[in-house]
Amino acid sequence: MRALPLAALALVACAGPEPAPAQAADGLVLEALAPGGAPLTVWLRGQKLGDPAEAGLGVPRRALPRRYLAPAVVDAHTHLTYVNRTYGPTTRCPGLPEPCTVQDALLEAGVAAAVDLASPLDALPTGRLRVAYSGPMLTAPGGYPTNAWGYDGYGWPVETPAQAEAAVERLAELGARVLKLPLDSRPALDTVTASAAVARAHRLGMTVAAHAPTVAAVEAALALGVDLLAHAPVEPISDALAARWAPRAVVGTLSSFSSGAAAQDNLHKLAAAGARVLYGTDLGNGNRPGISAAELAGLTAALGPAGALEAATAAPAAYFGFDDLGALLPGKAACVLVLAEDPSVDPTALARPLEVLGEGCAAY
Repeated sequence: MRALPLAALALVACAGPEPAPAQAADGLVLEALAPGGAPLTVWLRGQKLGDPAEAGLGVPRRALPRRYLAPAVVDAHTHLTYVNRTYGPTTRCPGLPEPCTVQDALLEAGVAAAVDLASPLDALPTGRLRVAYSGPMLTAPGGYPTNAWGYDGYGWPVETPAQAEAAVERLAELGARVLKLPLDSRPALDTVTASAAVARAHRLGMTVAAHAPTVAAVEAALALGVDLLAHAPVEPISDALAARWAPRAVVGTLSSFSSGAAAQDNLHKLAAAGARVLYGTDLGNGNRPGISAAELAGLTAALGPAGALEAATAAPAAYFGFDDLGALLPGKAACVLVLAEDPSVDPTALARPLEVLGEGCAAY
């Protein structure tokens, strides 16, 4: 797609003449600040971060005074195929040749991985972005989302436990790592069929997510053994219900689906009870590819700055098995956000990177 990787584009723009081949092979050492202000040195060494203590004297160095370094963001709720319906298959990527893809736009913004929580079987997301996807939601005939925005393949209707188990097995064969069930609208899967789907998904090592924005739907998710709420609930939940949900996980989507004071308060209760909170934008639901300052602001209000920073980086990387992301440590992906502001004070700084550096941002 692009003539140069992200790292090359950034270095050409910001570091003067292109380095000699021997220097390029050695990578680049960055000297800046970690979130919180402590000195931080990282070694961009190809697609991985090297140990800066082992970088030889010949490795080029770049000092970044008063700049902060942060790992790439992971968006735990997207609809990469649906966003094409909203904005078209290509989008505007500042600094890149146009047109570019939605995945290009996310990578350029500093998002190195995404979780796609509904896409048709014939349009499963592929490309250079790391993606964990669910494929279509498993639903009842005529159920959500086939009776709404997802009429053209974003839901897979099943009627019996056998059909549900077969559908889950097919999704796993196609590479799905997540199963998503809608639990808040009618018609809905009966309990026996939904339970069969959840059990088969768990046996196959899949995470089970639920569209469960109401109190009743959260109760149903608990009864079924669901692992992840795809949105912060929009109806007020009790402290007792929040405690029962822990230690499961929840995606915020506070800037899109779960806007409002109740959802933010619910997220605070869930986090306080021990639930793992993950940054997610519900990309495709009226928003554009990138890192959402509004989502980060909502997470900060609910969790505090440290919680919001973790929810956007380390927490979703660990939860979904993007093991090379989430931290700036040797052996992790060479993908670094250069920031003008301390993200441990204001996590929305992640949405305003001065540069995104490293050959490890893309999956290949």
